[in-house]
Amino acid sequence: MRDSNIQVETSENSGKIIVGFAILVAMSFVFALVIFSIYLWHFDAGFSNEHGNWGAFGDYVGGILNPVFAFLALLALLSTIYIQSKEMKKSARELSISATALREQSQLLKVQTFESSFFQMIKLHSHIVEDLKKFFTGQDIKFIKGRAYFYLFFQSLKQTYDDKNSDGRDAVDTMREAYEREYALHENDVGHVFRGVYLVLDFVGGSDIDNKLRYMKIIQSQLSLYEQVMLFYHCLFGPCPSEFKLLMEEWGMFSNLNFDILIEGEVIKEMYHSAAFSE
Repeated sequence: MRDSNIQVETSENSGKIIVGFAILVAMSFVFALVIFSIYLWHFDAGFSNEHGNWGAFGDYVGGILNPVFAFLALLALLSTIYIQSKEMKKSARELSISATALREQSQLLKVQTFESSFFQMIKLHSHIVEDLKKFFTGQDIKFIKGRAYFYLFFQSLKQTYDDKNSDGRDAVDTMREAYEREYALHENDVGHVFRGVYLVLDFVGGSDIDNKLRYMKIIQSQLSLYEQVMLFYHCLFGPCPSEFKLLMEEWGMFSNLNFDILIEGEVIKEMYHSAAFSE
């Protein structure tokens, strides 16, 4: 559509140039005819056989028409320069619009490519969590599957912590020992889940996409209550990159965490930067 507009404008400008030259030629012809008629009328002369008369006539015509033709030629030149200047400005404007459109298309393609990868990673995380399963030899639960697995993980951690806890013992050290023991038992089931969450966070955080917070909140919305609880402990006591904890803090990934159900929540919370719990 834009190319069609350019072609129409170019055709119109070409037409204006042709019309302008036609008008100048017509004016020149009419002016020459008027000068010739005035000469014949004033001197009542016909065609002469004398060279001197033709020379005088030539001086008369040249002395009057040459400056006029020079002036008309100057007008034609100025008109051409003016029209070309307008065309160059229009071309520059069109190039600027095209460059802007290309940048917008490039940005749109970048966002589409990013979101395609992002939502594939979210989908993969959801499938991995759904495939979690564990036989439990407790009194009530025989088999547990999906997101409920993290509730089982948390209950096991709580039981281990209670068993290791004693009066006067440091809560953080006790929790570290308890988590390391329980994670060793559950690593084969949940290790890749936690690594997957870290990879999605790192993917968004390391991108140059706008509005990263929106995508981080999408990740947060995919985590169940007990997934968040276990990530809370894992980022402190589990075998994971230090950047995992920093990303959770930077993007407030624990902003909706329920501290009432945590083990030593108020004490462990102090190991995080306050930004981890901010919206």
